[in-house]
Amino acid sequence: MYALIVSGGQQHKVEPGRYITVRRLPQDEGQAVTFDRVLMVRTESTTEIGTPTVEGAVVQGTVRRHLRGPKINGLKYRPKKGYQRRWGARADLTQVDITEVSFGGQALTAAAVEPEAAAVEPVAAEAEAEVVAEPVEA
Repeated sequence: MYALIVSGGQQHKVEPGRYITVRRLPQDEGQAVTFDRVLMVRTESTTEIGTPTVEGAVVQGTVRRHLRGPKINGLKYRPKKGYQRRWGARADLTQVDITEVSFGGQALTAAAVEPEAAAVEPVAAEAEAEVVAEPVEA
């Protein structure tokens, strides 16, 4: 199950057990966040598209941390006029761990998703262990 939400004027695809980076939220680290502006919800059997939002759909999360985005430098310059202006900006951002997507009586939590991912065994590590380098004779 996944959902499309709106936060800070941007749309984000969210799934339980993952995190998203959004514009700065007023909550402190560790506090709960609720996103109720859900544009679409996709379950295994149905897809519900809102007009403009899906009624009864809610996404829950917790604030992981606050951070700043990369520095953006700009320069305005007019040749032969002696005019130049430098400016810089950094966005204030918040990372949010998505804990639950609920819609129509169904709720998918991060705890329900993690055991499925743990059940998959890494095959690449076994393949690397079996490869033995043969000495090359010149």
